Amino acid sequence: MRRLLTAATCVFAVLAVSMSASRATIISGTWDVTVTAWGPCPCGPPAAPVPAIASATFSFDSTVITMPGPPVPIADFSTNFGASTALFSYGPGDFLAVSFVTPLNSLFVFDFTPASINPVATAAVWLPDDQIPNITLATSFSGSFTPTSVAAIEPSALPLLMAGLGGLGLIRRHRRLAQR
Repeated sequence: MRRLLTAATCVFAVLAVSMSASRATIISGTWDVTVTAWGPCPCGPPAAPVPAIASATFSFDSTVITMPGPPVPIADFSTNFGASTALFSYGPGDFLAVSFVTPLNSLFVFDFTPASINPVATAAVWLPDDQIPNITLATSFSGSFTPTSVAAIEPSALPLLMAGLGGLGLIRRHRRLAQR
């Protein structure tokens, strides 16, 4: 019975410690994109601005898929092309789309994949009139992500961590008593 109790406590302690090591799923930071060249636009002029520079700072939960569905507004953003609104969508496959809408309904979309681990800008698109046939792809662009906070232990994992450490303490105490 004593061995069974000790084994069960060890298993629980290992499980608790390993579960507490999971990191938060909230990703916070600044997403920057610079486009230095665009491909030809099927609709003709007006051309997309060069360079097109955009930056957005926001947080999202990588366990909540927002795509398909309405994009989520971004409050803290800046551009050199007069965007009035910024939005983001997070989709399956760790895919993040950051969109900037101008007052003339032009849409600039920048994609990052993988969004949660070392994100890389994978595409930049300009839609001058929000019509898919008029899509223009960037031929030269760069993007970066700067995290604003460090991941923290999930608060719900803390009781498991405490129980696991308590179990390890009990095992140590029982061993000490058994050696006397």
